[in-house]
Formats: sequence, C-alpha cells, structure tokens
Amino acid sequence: MNKRTIGMSVNFIKNYADDVNGFVVNFYGGEALLESTNIFRIIHELSSYFGDKVSFDISSNGYNLNKEIIYFILKYNVSLSVSLDGIRDIHDRNRRTITDKNTYDTIISNLYLFKSINPEEYNKRIRILITAESLKDIEVMNYNYPRLKDLLGVKPLLV
Repeated sequence: MNKRTIGMSVNFIKNYADDVNGFVVNFYGGEALLESTNIFRIIHELSSYFGDKVSFDISSNGYNLNKEIIYFILKYNVSLSVSLDGIRDIHDRNRRTITDKNTYDTIISNLYLFKSINPEEYNKRIRILITAESLKDIEVMNYNYPRLKDLLGVKPLLV
C-alpha cells in the first residue's frame, strides 16, 4: 500500500466514522503483517484522532510475528487473529512459505513468544482460526487438542 492510498484511507475513515460511537478497523488479506510498517502508521494515526473510540484487529498467519509487532499490539490494544490449520502435519500440508518451507513450528514459536512477553494480554488478544478439510482432520485435531489448548487464550476458537 503506498502513502497516497494510506492517506486516502485514513481520511475516509476520519470523515465517515467521526460521529460513530465506536468501530473496529480490520487488517486482512494476503499476509497483513508483511505491511506492518504501514499498518502501524494507520493505527497510530487513527488512535491519535479517535482515541478509545476505535479498536483494531489484524488477521495473520503469524509467521512474521516478532517482538516489535507484539509490543505495538500491546501498546495500541490490537487484537490478532492467527490462522492455524490444526496440528503440524495438517498445517504444513496447506500453509507453506513462498520458498516451499514449513511454517507451523515458526508460528507456534511466535505465539509462545507473545505469550511469554505478556500472558494475560496474550489470552485477551489472540484468536486462533483452525480450518479442517475433512472429518478425519477434525478427529486428528481433536486427538492433539491438548497440545494446542495452551495457545488458545480466552477468545473464541474459530473452526
């Protein structure tokens, strides 16, 4: 997203949401955290203008989650929805990097990093989306659920 598009988007929100009681801005599509610098800029500007009237949600695969992003999420009260296709084998079958590498272990590690930095806020802000392609996948995920349960937090699990 270029600066002009960012500016137009922010101005549009300022013009049309100014008289609303509260609203959420969602960032999704592709991998949102690849644009973290632009997202940070938008969140900062809208938070400065609207204060507590605006909240934010980022949908991500969690692969690029790092300390800088985690601290930003904490500072600006951002919720994070992470896509996880169940256990390692199911996930890595469906979600690979552009260079065809597995992603599950990195995502799980990134989620544990967030949880280690601030467990209470992690539990409030993280929502994990788990997809299943078949009944067999659901059975396998159910069997392995105790391993994933530690990362689920208090927000709803989406399937």
